[in-house]
Parts: sequence; C-alpha cells; structure tokens
Amino acid sequence: MATKKDKIIDGLSYSYGLEIGRDIADHLPTLSCDDLKSRNVIQVTYGEAQELYRLNDVWYDNHSKINEGENDPNWILLQAEHRKLEVKYIPQTHTWFRMGALPEGLNIDQFKEGIVTSMWNCDYSHYSCDVKDVEVNVKENICNPKDYPSRLKRLLGKDMEPYTYYTTEIILKYKN
Repeated sequence: MATKKDKIIDGLSYSYGLEIGRDIADHLPTLSCDDLKSRNVIQVTYGEAQELYRLNDVWYDNHSKINEGENDPNWILLQAEHRKLEVKYIPQTHTWFRMGALPEGLNIDQFKEGIVTSMWNCDYSHYSCDVKDVEVNVKENICNPKDYPSRLKRLLGKDMEPYTYYTTEIILKYKN
C-alpha cells in the first residue's frame, strides 16, 4: 500500500512531467500543412501541401454519416497522404535538453506519464504518447575553464576550477 508521502511524490512527479512536457510541446516539429503548428515548423513543398489540401476538400465535400471515419475512402486517402508527409519530414526521434538534474526522489514513471499527457493534450504531436517510447537520461558533464578562449578567461578570472553540471535529455520516439 502506498504511503501518503509516496502519493505526494507521485503527484509532484506527474505535475513536473506535465510542465516539462508543455515546454517540449512548444518545440515539437510540425508540418507547414498541419492545421495546428508549434514554434518548429517544417516546410513541405508547395505541390505536397496542395495535394493534401485537395484531398481534404474532397473528403469534406463528400463525407456523410454512412461513410464516417475509418470507413470513408476519402478519409483513408487523406490520412495516407498526411502519413506519407510525416514519414518524409518528421524526425524519428525528438531530443530535448534541459540544464540541471531531475529532482531527487522523482518517480520517473509518473514523470514520463506527465510528459506523454502533455504530448496528447497539445494536439499536434507526431510522437508516440506511450510511456515506453519516452527515454529520460541525466548526464554528468565536466566543464574545464582552462579550455575556454583567452578572452573569456580574462573576463572570468584566473582561479576558476573545473566544475560539474548536469543535463537532462528527454528523447521522444515517432509514433509508428
């Protein structure tokens, strides 16, 4: 049975994942022909976009209650064309970096659940909304000021020692 402390940590981990997921969602790649776009728009060719818009118009003009959704051949063609553009332009993985380590005691499963919830809620993610398709890595990095350019060394002073900093890397996989 989970203790009250475990429930609080799980809730905070999920909330932290939601917040990080919102940041990630703002920078996810979207296609120029998508209805919803992020800050990272990938341009498709004019001809490809026009074909997608044509198929959309054909579907919209001819859809009915009888052929609704997956049974509508025009819908199937429209989705196949969009999928073709996704495969052509959207990277197979999206990597997002954040300075700093994750908070100590974080429930990584709940954190990932928060991230995928944000991906689902943004409505324009081309990446999997499955927890198993999210990879989280914390990396330790060592910075040696002796490797800095001489101008920067003069600005920072002579006595800087090497120091350690952490980065968190979150990798999202394309939905198959």
